[in-house]
Amino acid sequence: MCDRIMLWTATLCLCLCICSLAGPVPARHGTSERSKLLLVSFDGFRWDYDRDVDTPHLDAMARDGVKATYVTPAFITVTSPTHFTILTGKYIENHGVIHNMWFNSSTWEKKSYYKSQFVNEWWDNGSLPIWITAQRQ
Repeated sequence: MCDRIMLWTATLCLCLCICSLAGPVPARHGTSERSKLLLVSFDGFRWDYDRDVDTPHLDAMARDGVKATYVTPAFITVTSPTHFTILTGKYIENHGVIHNMWFNSSTWEKKSYYKSQFVNEWWDNGSLPIWITAQRQ
């Protein structure tokens, strides 16, 4: 299982590195003038790891946008609760995501987080993630 997680993480990092080498996409005519938000979160990376590799497009996004120099994790060693706190703006006790392993208390079903990513009922716990809030504005 640990090998799968490492493989998934390595694949994600490779894809992001490849995407950072691509040129910018030109704007289409008739697009909205509203500002867009892109939230990029790297699991297991310190804030200064991007200094080790040349990524001109990611560097430009950080330079032209906003880059956090430090984040205090909501749950120090567990990723999913911290990410859900960032996405909802709620503390762990209010959004209910307390572990990377998902557990359904009525069916006693357990799933690893990567197996539950596309199962809406596991994520729909009444807390609105930032992208839903943004769509409703």
